[in-house]
Amino acid sequence: MDNPDPTKFQNNPIVTLNVGLDKHTFHVHQALLFEYSPVFKAAFSGKCRESSERCMALPEDDPETVERFMQWLYFKSIGLTKGVSPETWDECSLQLARLNTLADKFDVGLLKNSIIDELFALAKIAAWLPETPVIAYIYENTTETSSLRKLIVEWHVWQIDYDWYTHSDTRADLKTMPAFVADLAIAMSRRVQDPSLESPFHSDPSSYYEDRSTTSGD
Repeated sequence: MDNPDPTKFQNNPIVTLNVGLDKHTFHVHQALLFEYSPVFKAAFSGKCRESSERCMALPEDDPETVERFMQWLYFKSIGLTKGVSPETWDECSLQLARLNTLADKFDVGLLKNSIIDELFALAKIAAWLPETPVIAYIYENTTETSSLRKLIVEWHVWQIDYDWYTHSDTRADLKTMPAFVADLAIAMSRRVQDPSLESPFHSDPSSYYEDRSTTSGD
C-alpha cells in the first residue's frame, strides 16, 4: 500500500485526540480525519469547543484501538499486536472487532471494509473460529444489520464441521448467545435449502461492504 502523499498535508492543521481516562494523546492531520469520518468532521467544524481548541476528548475509547485507527488512516493497513497463530487468534480477532466498533462509532465505512478484507484473508489461511467472547462482543456492539455479524455467522456455517456443535462446551456457549443462535439457524437453513450455494469465502469480500462508495484499498 502506497504511503499518503506528503503534499496533501502541507499547511493542514493538526488536531488532538485525548483517548481513554489516562488521556493518551494522538495528533492527526485534520484533512485526513475529515476525509474518512463525517463524525469527526462535524465535531471539529462546528461552533463547539472541539472546533476552537482543535482538541477532542474520547474518554470511553481504547488507546490501542485508536492507534490502529491512526495506522489505517495514514497507511491503510491494520496492525495487529501479534502475528496470527492458534495461540494469538482470539486476541487478534477481538482487536478487529474492537476496531470495527470504533469505525461504527465514528462512521468510518472504509475502515469497516478493510476489516472485512482482513477477516476474509484470515479465513482462507486459518481453520480457527472466533471464540465465544469475540462473538459476544460483536453482538453486544453491533446492530442487526451489521455486515460483521453476518460474516461471523457465515464463518460458522461454512468453516466448521458438525463435530463442533456436539461438544458440551459449545452447547453451553450457544445458550448464552440467543441472537447469534437465531442468525446461525437461519443461515444453516438457507444452506440446506439451496445446495447450489457456495462458501462466501471463495468470492469477493465486497459483498459484505457497508460503504460501497469505493473499495477499501482505493
